[in-house]
Amino acid sequence: MSPLAAAASCLSDSTVDAGPRRLLFANASRKLTHNVFRYPAKFHPPVARSLVDGFSRPGETVFDPFCGSGTTLVEALVAGRNAVGTDVDPLAVFIASAKVRRYDLANVATTVDGLTAMLRRMSEADLALWGPFIGDIPENAFAVASGELSAWIPELPRMNHWFRRRVVLQLAAIRRLVEVHSPSREFARLCFAAIIRNASNADPVPVSGLEVTSHMRAKEEAGRSVDPYGLMIATLRKTSQAVNEFADHRDGVHRARVAIADARTIDGGTAGRIDAVITSPPYLTAVDYYRRHTLEMYWLGLTASSRERLKLLPRYIGRDRVSIGAVNVDACSLGATVARRWRPLFGELEPYRSRVFVHYCVGIAQSLGRVASLLPDHGKAVVVVGNVRYAGQPVDMGDLIRDLAPHRLRFAEELWYPLANRYMSYSRRNDADIDSDRVMVFEKRG
Repeated sequence: MSPLAAAASCLSDSTVDAGPRRLLFANASRKLTHNVFRYPAKFHPPVARSLVDGFSRPGETVFDPFCGSGTTLVEALVAGRNAVGTDVDPLAVFIASAKVRRYDLANVATTVDGLTAMLRRMSEADLALWGPFIGDIPENAFAVASGELSAWIPELPRMNHWFRRRVVLQLAAIRRLVEVHSPSREFARLCFAAIIRNASNADPVPVSGLEVTSHMRAKEEAGRSVDPYGLMIATLRKTSQAVNEFADHRDGVHRARVAIADARTIDGGTAGRIDAVITSPPYLTAVDYYRRHTLEMYWLGLTASSRERLKLLPRYIGRDRVSIGAVNVDACSLGATVARRWRPLFGELEPYRSRVFVHYCVGIAQSLGRVASLLPDHGKAVVVVGNVRYAGQPVDMGDLIRDLAPHRLRFAEELWYPLANRYMSYSRRNDADIDSDRVMVFEKRG
C-alpha cells in the first residue's frame, strides 16, 4: 500500500479513482521552434498539443509555471490560445521567450545572410592562422589574441576545463558579431546559445548536468574537430527555417508572455488572468538544471560571477543537495506534513536526503497552492509527472502529487502515455529512469 493510501484518512478528497486512461496524440508533423535548443527533459510537443486541446478552449490563456524551454507555450499559440510561462531559470526564460517571439522575418533573413558571410571570412582567417580546427593553441598566443576580445569573454570558472583556448577566442568573436552586427539580435543570440555546449568539452547528451565524460575525452584523444563558425552557420540556417515555420502556423491575434518568477510565490500581477494550467514540475533529483546551464548562463551574459550565480541556487526545486538553511518551513505546512507521511517509505534517511525530500515536497505544495489561487473556479490544472526512485525506493509521483495538492484542487482524473522513442525516453540521474509519464488532472473547486 502506498503512503498516500495509508494516509487516506488524512485526505479530504473523496473522489473515486476510475483508473488511468491512455493519452492519445498524433505524431509530430511539424518541428516549429521546438528543436532550436537542446533542453533536457522537455515535453514531447504532440503531448503538449494534446493536453492544450483537451483541457483548454480556443482564445483562452494557458499558463505553465515551470515552462522550461517553452514547449507548452509554442503549442498553445499554434492551437489558438494565449500563453503565459514562468520559470526560475534565466536560461529557460531566455530560450522560451526567443522561441515564441514574433520576429521580423525580413530582419531574420538579413541577419542570417550577413552573419553567414562574416563567419565564413572569420573561419578562413582562423584556418590560415592556426590550421585545422583540431587541438588547441599555445597560452602565449591566446594571451595576445584575447586582448581585443576580453570584453566578450565571460568570467567562467575553470574556463580552460570546459573550452579549448582557441574555442574561447572563436566564441568571443562570434558573441561580438551577434551583439554588434545583428539586425535581429534576439534571434542571433538564440543561435549562439545553441552552439555553446557543442563547442565545449562537455558531453552534450546527458541530461543530468554538466561534465567532461570519458566519451568526450576519448574524442579529444582521437582528434576531435571543433568548429564554432561552422556550428553557428548551420544553426542560423536551421533556426531561420524554424521561426519561419512557426510564423506560418501561428495567427496574428494570440500572444505569449514569459517571465522569471518562482512558482512558489507567483501572484496574479505576474501571471495575469489565466484559464488553465498545463505544466510538468521538476522531477525529484532527476535533472540538475542549475549545473546543466552553467556554460550558457555565462556566455550569454545572464550571470557575471560565481557569487551572482549562487544567488539563483535556492530557487530551484528538485535539486539533489539542499543546505540546512534552505529547509526553513512551517512544520505544519502541507508540504512538510506530506513529507513526514512519506519518509518512512525510504527507511532511515541520511540527514541531507531527508532535507532534499522535505524541500521538494514543500516547494511543490507551495507551487500547487499558488496555481489554485490563480485558476478560476472549475479551471483545470494538468500536472505531468513520472515515477522515480529515491534513496533506492520507487516513488509513485502521481500519488505524491495528489497528496501535495491543496484542498482547493479536486483530483479529477489520471492519464498516462509511454515514453517510446529516443526523444522522450532517457535515463536520469539518481536511478530516476522513467519510461512513461503520468498526467494528473485537477479542477479548481467552485
